[in-house]
Amino acid sequence: VFVLLTASAASAQTAVTASWNRNADSLTAGYRLDYGTAPGTYQWSVDAGSQTTATLNLSPGRYYFVVRAYNGSNQCGPPSGE
Repeated sequence: VFVLLTASAASAQTAVTASWNRNADSLTAGYRLDYGTAPGTYQWSVDAGSQTTATLNLSPGRYYFVVRAYNGSNQCGPPSGE
């Protein structure tokens, strides 16, 4: 997962855009971005649909991200690397 950080002086949060490569298989219906403040522990999740990017507004700190592809039955595949 590639993460691009951009800061705004007007707020205490930072806009973070995560991007990843699209799966080549025909079964992938969408992607879920999971993230949290400890390795291997993801408190939050964003459904990116069929997009390969997701923008989040995060408070300062360290975050860990993984992406999971899901099929038309909402069954998720294994996570990407952090």
